[in-house]
Order: sequence, then structure tokens, then C-alpha cells
Amino acid sequence: MSFASVLGQPTAVETLERALTSKRAHHAYRFEGPAGVGKELAAFRFAQALVCTESDIGCERCDACRRAITLSESKPNVPLHPDVVLLGRGLYADLLRDDRGKKAEEKNEISIQQIRQIVLPQVGFAPSEGDARVFIVRGADELGTGAANALLKTLEEPRPGTHFILLTSRPDRLLPTIRSRSIPVRFAALPTKVMQKLLLEAGVGETELDELVALGEGSVSAALEHRDSELAGKRRAFVEAILRAARTPSPGVAAAFGEQAGPDRGQTRAYVLSLAAHLARAARERVARQPDRAAELAAGHDLALEVASEIETANASPTLSLTRLVLDLGSSGAARALDA
Repeated sequence: MSFASVLGQPTAVETLERALTSKRAHHAYRFEGPAGVGKELAAFRFAQALVCTESDIGCERCDACRRAITLSESKPNVPLHPDVVLLGRGLYADLLRDDRGKKAEEKNEISIQQIRQIVLPQVGFAPSEGDARVFIVRGADELGTGAANALLKTLEEPRPGTHFILLTSRPDRLLPTIRSRSIPVRFAALPTKVMQKLLLEAGVGETELDELVALGEGSVSAALEHRDSELAGKRRAFVEAILRAARTPSPGVAAAFGEQAGPDRGQTRAYVLSLAAHLARAARERVARQPDRAAELAAGHDLALEVASEIETANASPTLSLTRLVLDLGSSGAARALDA
């Protein structure tokens, strides 16, 4: 079975395996969920199984299986198998031409030219090899209105053996008619243990693992985006500053620290999640030798997560949230527990 590498998505994998083993794969699926949780990997594995020449569920050994998941080294970087077709904004930038013969612009959306010039010339004919042809649409919510409408007719009346897999983290942005003609397969945020495994495999060190897992919130790609050394330095500076303020938690000190909250809620929330990860790591290190201190640090971790959740909501003031966090970290003993 070809889904062993798709980790942390048992429900989605079960749905796809059942479709393959029953030989009743639908002609259009909508893989929805956060970025960086395995949607594209699962799509390629599903396509691999559909074009496999040796097994109904993908043998992973035949030439068709190999080419289905291997991308060309030159642009466009697309599968070597002719019946596994990848679509995505800007992917064919050097090949597409508009009605006037100029390069098609795809800065903000997947253009209608991509559907007309990549999909339609193939969709009316039998697969080049085997019994199936699979179109994988990366970022399907970026389909322009013209492209979505051009694709719609194909989704309504596909040739037998033709399959579409629409990948999206924002399914609400797809046309209702597109959604109604595709079956949703939902992908969840990845569990912590899976995140740890995948980030370690990506080269993340033990010292930064906890923080990146917290910042990624179940998405490997989001976690890796936070690995930037400059951003990491700013997060460390925030953690040191808030703990310093919390060691002398007067209302004035807390209010002054709260005023440092910038207009970017996402950045402030990332700083607070870094603090939560720092406290969680410290708590684990003290469980055996200082259980009382570990409990105080764990309480501080919970306070930080609560404030991170507050900041995410539009009606919460980051300034007031940070002010309260400084005071609560002081009264809970979490800041002083780090010095013990």
C-alpha cells in the first residue's frame, strides 16, 4: 500500500484506501485542510496507485509507480509519468500564452489558459499508459473565475478513468459548483509526535524542536517558515524580556511591557507561543528533580497558551493580554521557577 509515508492522517488514508480496494475511486476529490499536513503527498500516492500497472492499490515498485511520484529536474517540475498531471499557479509560466500570444499572467491566480492548454487537450482522450489519468490541482482555491468555470464542465462529465484531486486550505473560496461536484477528504493538523518526527527528519535540532512544533500548530511547512534566524532571535528576545518583567510583576512594569505589542497579531501570537514552548521544555527538565517547580512552569505554559488563543480573536487587545500575562506569570511563580 502506498500511503505509509502519509503520517498523522488515519481518516483520510482510510477513505482513500477504501476507494482503491473497492475499485470505486471517484472522479473528483477535494483534499482540504491546513497547509503542510500531507495533502499533496497523499494526492501523489493516490495518483501512484491509480496509474500502477501491477496492483490496484499501488505496488510502489513498478516503473509507473516510480514515475508517478518523481518530478522532472527541469522546469516545469512536474511528474515524469504522462498521466499524472500537476497544475498550480505559475507552474507553467514559461509555456502558457494568452489569446494575443503573450505570456499568461498568473501572479494571483491559476489562469484559464492553464485549463485550456494543459487540461483540455488531454482530458478528452484515453490515458497515455494504463487505465487512469490524474490531475492534481495545487492551491485549487487560487483558480480564477474563468479557470474554475472552464474546469467545471470537465468535472461534470469526465471521461472514464479521469480523476481530479483539488488541494486546498481554503475550500470556502472555491466556487460552490466546484465543491458540489467533488468529494471532500479532510486532513487535520498533525499530532505533536508526528510533527516532531517530520521536523527532525527535516534537519531541525533538538534545541529548537519544541518551539517550532508550537509555532507550526500542526503544520510542518508553517513550522519551517518560523525557522528563520532573524525571527528566532526576535522571539528569544521577547521571551527573555517578558520573563524579566514577570520577575518584578508590578502593574506599571506589566503595563509598560504590554505597550510593546505591535499591530501584527500573528507576530505577537508567535512570540507568546515561543514563550509557551520555552516553559514547557523547562517544566519537562525539572519534573524528576523539582516537581514543584515543574508544576509552576506548567501553569505558566497554560497561561501563555490561553493568551495566545485570546490574541487570535479579533476582539481581544494584545496590549491588555500581554499586560495580564506578565502579572499572571509573576503571581503563578512560573518566572521565578526558571531561576531555581
